[in-house]
Amino acid sequence: MRIESVWIVSTDAPDEPEVVLGVFGASSEAAGFIEQIADDFPEGSLGFAEYPVGWRVDHKAARYTS
Repeated sequence: MRIESVWIVSTDAPDEPEVVLGVFGASSEAAGFIEQIADDFPEGSLGFAEYPVGWRVDHKAARYTS
């Protein structure tokens, strides 16, 4: 399976630094993680977004793409 992007779960509270809480290979995994931890954070302070991955590791050598 080739992953061309990742989903990053982070805090999104006003006037607070953004904290990355997890990195996932699928949006469903990120959403499920938020459901698991939602009670530990103020409502609306968690979010996730997709970020493209510009490299991959193949046989211990990094391969970069643009």
